[in-house]
Amino acid sequence: MEFAEINIEINKNEVKNYLEKILHDQAKPRLILADLEELIRLTCMGKTFLESYILNDPRVKRYERRLGEHGKRYWIYEPVEKAILEIVDEW
Repeated sequence: MEFAEINIEINKNEVKNYLEKILHDQAKPRLILADLEELIRLTCMGKTFLESYILNDPRVKRYERRLGEHGKRYWIYEPVEKAILEIVDEW
């Protein structure tokens, strides 16, 4: 009876990157909507700065939701997160 020899090579960097991605995805907040205070907290930006440079951008504005004319504003989290990253990448 012959035995097969099996060699397995593990790329430590690939494993490390894979595990870091899993940890990042698990630690990421699972938000559906974010209000202004949450966006301030998540971006570490002040309200005035956020309003001036981020929230008035059409890429973010399109995801703003509000009940009534004077209702509290909310933003759909996932696309707004991507739009904010796109905006700051242009700076």
